[in-house]
Parts: sequence; C-alpha cells; structure tokens
Amino acid sequence: MSPESHSALDNPLNILESIVETAIDGIFLIDHRGKVLRVNSAGLHLFGYTAAEVLGQNVSMLMPAPHRENHDGYIHNYLDSGIKKIIGIGREIGGLRKDGTLFPARLAVSEIIIGEEHYFTGIIQDLTPMKAVQEEIIKLNHELEQLVIERTTELQDAVNLLLETNQQLNKSIEKHKSYEIALLATRDELRISLEKEKELSSLKSRFVSMASHEFKTPLASILSSAALISKYTTTEQAPDRNRHVDRIKSSVNHLNNILMDFLSITRLEEGQFVPVITRFRCQACFLILKTKQKAC
Repeated sequence: MSPESHSALDNPLNILESIVETAIDGIFLIDHRGKVLRVNSAGLHLFGYTAAEVLGQNVSMLMPAPHRENHDGYIHNYLDSGIKKIIGIGREIGGLRKDGTLFPARLAVSEIIIGEEHYFTGIIQDLTPMKAVQEEIIKLNHELEQLVIERTTELQDAVNLLLETNQQLNKSIEKHKSYEIALLATRDELRISLEKEKELSSLKSRFVSMASHEFKTPLASILSSAALISKYTTTEQAPDRNRHVDRIKSSVNHLNNILMDFLSITRLEEGQFVPVITRFRCQACFLILKTKQKAC
C-alpha cells in the first residue's frame, strides 16, 4: 500500500465519502429548509438528475403531490414541536423521477444536529423490483385461487354426477327388485294354476270313469228291457211289458241327467255357470237317492 493511499484511509472524511458514494441506495443530505446539500451517485441515478440539477434545490422536487407542497411544513412542525413522525421510522413513499414517472421507494430519515443547525439524512431504496415480485405473487395467488375454484366446481360437478348416477342405479335396483317380486308372484300364481289344472284334470278323469260306469248300468237295463219286451206279446203280459217300458224310460232319464252333468262342467269351465245357493234337507235327498236305486 502506498503512503498516499494509507494517508487517505487515515482521514475519516475520505472513508465516509467513499461509503456514501458507493452505497447502492440513494442518500440525500438536506438542511432544515429542505435544501439538498449532498447526494450520492445512486440517488442521482435513481431520480435521473445530475448533481448540478439537484444540489441547492428543495428536496420536494423529488416528491409527487401532495407531499411536494406539504414537505416544508413537515420540517417546520417538527422543529417547532419536537414530535418525530417519520424520523427514525422507515416508510414507503412514492418517488418522482425527472421524466415525470413515479416509482415505489422506502425512505428512512435520520437527524444530525451540529451546533445549532439541524440536518436530515434520507436513505431511499427503490422498491420497484420487490413490488414487481409482489404483484407477480398476487397474480399467481389469484390464478391459483381461480384454479382452485374451477377444480372445486369440476369436483362438485363430478360429485353431483356421481350422486345422480347412484340415485339412478338405486332406482334401477329397486325396479329390478319389483320385477323380481312380480316374477316370483307370477311363478307362484302359475304353480297354483298348474296345480288346479292338474286337480281339475284328475277330477275330469275320475268323472269320465264314473260317468262311463253310470252309462253302462242304464244302457244294460235298456238292452235287457228291450229284449224282454219282444217276448211279452199277449194282452195278459201287458203289466210286465209296461214295467220294462218304465225301466227304459227311467234309464233314459238317468242318461239325460248324466249328460246334463257333463254340460254343467263345460259351462263351469267357460265361466257360464252361476251357482245358486239353496237350503235343503239331507234326509229328503237320501230318500230320493234310495228310491232311484230301488227303481234301477
């Protein structure tokens, strides 16, 4: 290290000047009237001015309205009251560039008192990159919220569709159950009908067998009586001839009754038979049947 550079480092003012000049944030030094006494290169670059355009000017030139008009009043109010509002406290402000554009910035104000004089140092940090990141985050959050809303809506639609499909499936299952119950009932009815049909067929068979037997008896009587009538030719044999004629008539009537029974069964199957409920004495019926048997 050369003696010249070593002597420069020994001078505190040179060190302070180097620190202020190489700082990445803008640094302004103003007096109690708001006049700019010192500004570093970062501050000039931030606002787009040269040193000649800023030095000796009121710092309010770097502020947008309404702070530009009220800035001197802020300083006077503090000097008169001693109440600090922004001194020692960082806050966000809007900076006004030479080209008239605004940019977001963070301002930290500190106070320097030398003798009777008050000086104020302002350090300004450009928040444009940070605000851009914040806006991008806000945009991404908004897009994410919209995406969540869309996905939630799609999910709700899918759930509703699933519920509707489930309801339709339940209705289909209930319908199939009702069909199954109806088929089982029909099967039972068919089985009962088949059993009745079998029973009726059996009754018919028994009835035909019985009727066949019933036909044989009166027919045999008719044949024998007819054969015997031919032998009773004289007048004296008229009572015997008449008795056989009566037997033939009785047998014919009996056959007619059997035929009527057949017709009754046919009408019953066709639904044309209407039953008539009457009262009768069993003893009288028994006597009638016994009389018919004797006549035969």
